[in-house]
Amino acid sequence: AVLNGVFYIRLGGRFGQVVLILWFLAVLLWAMMALYHGPLLIAQESGLFDTPEKRAKRGAKAVIRRSFFLVLGEPLYSLCVLPAVLIWGALALMSAAGAALLLLGTLCVLTTVATRALLLRYEVLPRSDDASSKEM
Repeated sequence: AVLNGVFYIRLGGRFGQVVLILWFLAVLLWAMMALYHGPLLIAQESGLFDTPEKRAKRGAKAVIRRSFFLVLGEPLYSLCVLPAVLIWGALALMSAAGAALLLLGTLCVLTTVATRALLLRYEVLPRSDDASSKEM
């Protein structure tokens, strides 16, 4: 992806600038979508999106589609989560001891919490207070 950006910068002119901007937006969109790929893959395979009547679509294409809609629905939220994940990743990699554990574990938690917040917002997941009120 970086080489594509360098190529578009070297094109120069108005066309090169337009293509560079479009390339940057596409990379940014994909990076924001990538935040949700792992948690959505786990959620779909555990049957979270299934209804009693119908089984939800499975596979990478369904995960990419769902992550696209999560980013499209809350682009500023995703844009704020992305730097947090990148900064934490950089800090974890700078530490010599436990970088792998800090990086992988915390990034999994950050992306899962962000995905859960969006799924609660769009009422895919029931709120915990709703579940407790139904039990009473």
